[in-house]
Amino acid sequence: MNESQQPNNTLAILALVFAVVCSLVGLILGIIGLNKYPDKSNGKTMSLIAVIVSIVIMLVGAGTTMVR
Repeated sequence: MNESQQPNNTLAILALVFAVVCSLVGLILGIIGLNKYPDKSNGKTMSLIAVIVSIVIMLVGAGTTMVR
């Protein structure tokens, strides 16, 4: 596979990183990635994981804020 045919998963990788660092940005990038990448591609899978991780971290953060 030459360079022009290799998939570019930069957006999905950024979504995963930001899902942990800043969940809201990770969620937004993940949703954009879900719409950008074709079905059954690594980018779509990573974007879906980023969306799930972002939502879980936000819910955990909201839950710990309510407990205090």
